[in-house]
Amino acid sequence: MLSVCNVKPFIPHSKPTLSRREELSVVKVLRSAYIAEGPVVRKFEREFAHLIRRPDAVAVSSGTAALHLALLALSVKKGDEVIIPDYTCATVMSAVRYTGATPILADIDECDFNINPKSVAGLITRKTKAIIVTHMFGIPLDVRPFKKFGVPVIEDCAQALGAKFGNKPVGRDGDLAIFSFYATKMITTGRGGMVTAKSQKLLDCVRDLKEFDERSNYTVRYNYKMTDIEAALGLVQLDKLGSFIKNRADIARFYNNALRGTKATMPSFAKAARPVFYRYVIRVRKNRDAVIRALLKKGIEAKPPVFKPLHRYLGMSDGRFPVTTKIYNSVVSLPIYPSLTRAEQAYIVSEIKNII
Repeated sequence: MLSVCNVKPFIPHSKPTLSRREELSVVKVLRSAYIAEGPVVRKFEREFAHLIRRPDAVAVSSGTAALHLALLALSVKKGDEVIIPDYTCATVMSAVRYTGATPILADIDECDFNINPKSVAGLITRKTKAIIVTHMFGIPLDVRPFKKFGVPVIEDCAQALGAKFGNKPVGRDGDLAIFSFYATKMITTGRGGMVTAKSQKLLDCVRDLKEFDERSNYTVRYNYKMTDIEAALGLVQLDKLGSFIKNRADIARFYNNALRGTKATMPSFAKAARPVFYRYVIRVRKNRDAVIRALLKKGIEAKPPVFKPLHRYLGMSDGRFPVTTKIYNSVVSLPIYPSLTRAEQAYIVSEIKNII
């Protein structure tokens, strides 16, 4: 029986897992005096591409930058429409607006909280130039139903690096895929992102768009480069990804077993899905905000996993997005990260049981 009485919170919702190895890798770059984008970034790109089973990848300054460039590579522009999930990070909508295009919101699936192809079907028009599908909370979705619409698909894998659907890693089925290395993501470079693509032509376009200076011709390009300092951090983190995924799965399994039989319910997902548990989310019957406040009083930082549905930013009614609204009002994200100790996990479970 685990003792929880010696745990001394505060337990943060998210926390990067860093060690001496990352420090030494970064120091090596600093001592080289080559700290802008250079050979370390190129090595990171190659190793990342190998993981995703692609011939190449392009490193950029953030996940948002990656998504912006992916849309531009598809020639998305003003007057076009891009379908995106209503229940996702606001930066997805921002990236669409950077191009001048109009974001069109689709409702989600109640089981895995990912964009629902049935919702997308009624939104396709002659103006639709792309569909962005997000693998929410590390739960991979099946991309194939979205490809049937005959519109380019961008996989947003910001929360799902290492997840698989069937035997394929996320990022393999879309025309392009983007990844994020923000501080709380599966691996981190502080900030940073990556783009992969099925077509070398699309990937070459992405690379061209971020090579912003000393070019023989002029067109609008973007200062979206990654630094060798960030890439040095990323290379060590990438090497640890397997252990990170295992640790997260172990914590999720502990939570599942401990919360079985309570009034908390966990998302379900397709049998072929192999999630990475970027977030551990539960649906509660009590007032969600009250649960979050009660946990905070006990030194546990829980959060709504999505700050606000996108339709509310746009002043649209909840009734148009019934599943998103239902999920948003009832879902709580508990702490989960590789360095979370078993004693901390037991304390979290003990308190959430008392509250719900």
